[in-house]
Amino acid sequence: MLAEQNPSNMTKDSTKVLLEHLQDAGILTLGQIQVARQDRKYLNYLDLEEALVLRGWLSSQTVSFFQKKWTEELNQKIKKPLGYYLTESGLLNEQEVEEILEEQKKPNNSLRFGEIAVKKGLIKQKTVDFFIKNLFVKAAKITKTTTIFNNNACDIIKKYLRGRTNFEGAKLNKIKLENASLKGVNLKKSEIIGANLRKINLAKAVLNEANLSNTNFEKAYLRKAQFRSACLQRANLKEADLKEADLKEADLKEANLENAYMIKASCQGADFTGAYLKGAFLYGAFYDRNTVFSQDFDPVKAGMILE
Repeated sequence: MLAEQNPSNMTKDSTKVLLEHLQDAGILTLGQIQVARQDRKYLNYLDLEEALVLRGWLSSQTVSFFQKKWTEELNQKIKKPLGYYLTESGLLNEQEVEEILEEQKKPNNSLRFGEIAVKKGLIKQKTVDFFIKNLFVKAAKITKTTTIFNNNACDIIKKYLRGRTNFEGAKLNKIKLENASLKGVNLKKSEIIGANLRKINLAKAVLNEANLSNTNFEKAYLRKAQFRSACLQRANLKEADLKEADLKEADLKEANLENAYMIKASCQGADFTGAYLKGAFLYGAFYDRNTVFSQDFDPVKAGMILE
């Protein structure tokens, strides 16, 4: 028969987890926790959390959020905006959130929500990083292999969420970024071989001269993405949305383009030798005399435009 767990031990464990979260998020320091423990020696009727609140270092709303809601929020498949979590946890109030949103609407603004909050001194960068890492980066289900050398995929996603878009020359072989959103990102000359980018959003992304061979782009959203001189040999682009994509001089040998949507795509100089084009919608796509197709494919019947 198993012994019953002591409720006091359960309370100690939950307090320990809470304090770890708050330190990781930069909300509390170890020094503050030690002072609160000293306070409890004189006011032993207080919980440690209550001692921290009494000192003004922590709000009861923040305690309640991490004790009762944090795990539930982590398990939610559909995430809410960063501002929601910072408000629910009592780290920002509604007026502060409104001020940040108004700042974001300004024509010349390029900063994201968290960056503005840090710039205004409303919250620490470490706190923003904690929420992004746990709620958004982990939710993307990104896995890296030992073949990732110079760039950590999770780090790239975190930096992208904070506003960075230039990752030229990244080495991201065999990573999994299924369902991720990297709109407008610059991955020029990057090495992304054998990766799983199924359903990724790379609209207006720059992948010129990138090595994307054997990569899975099935059902990916690639509108207006640039693939000039990119290597897409044996890439899986089944049902990918390539409307207005730039595929000039791209190497698409043996690529799978079944049911791909390629209206108005630029294919001048591209090599489609051995590519599987069954059901591909190429009406209005452009090609020239340097574009190479397999002998059994007729670009005119497919509705392509010769330039």
